[in-house]
This record gives sequence, structure tokens and C-alpha cells, in this order.
Amino acid sequence: MAFSTSSIAAIKGDTGATGATGPQGPQGDTGAQGPQGETGAQGPQGDTGAQGPQGNTGATGSVDVSSNYTWTGAQRSEITTVTPSSGIATMSMQNDNNFSITTSGATELRFSDETAAQSGYIILSNTGNYTITKESSIKAPSSFLTDLSAGGVFLIGYHCKDSSNVYVTNSTALS
Repeated sequence: MAFSTSSIAAIKGDTGATGATGPQGPQGDTGAQGPQGETGAQGPQGDTGAQGPQGNTGATGSVDVSSNYTWTGAQRSEITTVTPSSGIATMSMQNDNNFSITTSGATELRFSDETAAQSGYIILSNTGNYTITKESSIKAPSSFLTDLSAGGVFLIGYHCKDSSNVYVTNSTALS
């Protein structure tokens, strides 16, 4: 008998087992870059770093006044200009140790804020031969007022013994 496909009935059987995976194909081209994503949330703050080394200790700002000291640098005081007011030239020991006075008429010399053991100098310019007087707390040589009233420029040294006695001495007129 001759074979004919028209007379074959379809026969369906179970699916067979899966065969082995074949080899991987070649890699394709890289695609275009995607859009930039949003910035993420800020991260937590990091730990504080280690503390730096401690600096040198500075001066404490106090001096033991009961000790003796040797000064290696020069120590100076300003010269305070005292302008006589109403014929009185008052030198405040609280303000300075050294003073300069120029007379413009009769002048009385006075100290204020007397401080025991303070000393200094006064440059007195009496170019008008004006009369010079002093308060009673100033102790001076007998010729002191006569010398100063004669006119000229004088260097007067003073030392304060206590709160009510200031001892002075003076040069002759300087040129």
C-alpha cells in the first residue's frame, strides 16, 4: 500500500525533556547614558576631631612686691606738663614721677596724692622772674625760693618722706 499523509491522524505525546543551554551570544553595544538622578539626602555630621595641644601659659600679671628685682631694660616715666591754674602748680604723684612747669606769673608749688618713698624731678622754667612760693608740706633749703624766683630754668629733685612731707633740692639756673 502506498503511504499517504492524508490518512495520518495527529498524535500528540508528552513534551520531551529540555535540552542543554547553548553557548552565550556576543555582547551588544553599550546604550546611551540615562538622566542624572536627584541628589541624595545629606549624610550625618562626622565626629569632632581631636583637640589640639595646649599652648604655653602666659604671664599671670602679678608681681610679688616684697621681693627684690633686677631690671635689665630701661625703666622710664613720662614727663607730665603741669600748667599753673590761678597761680598754683599742683603735681599729682598719682599721675607721674616727673613734671615740667612753665610759669606765666607768680606760682605756688604744690603736691597732691603724696606717696611715701616716691621721688622724681621737676623742670621749672621761670623765664619771667616771677615769684615762686611753696606749700608748707614742701621742705626745702633756705635759698630755694630765692633761687627759683630769680628766674631761669631749674632742675628740682624731690623725695616724698610720707603723706605730709616732700623734701626738695634744686640746681642753680641752668643754661
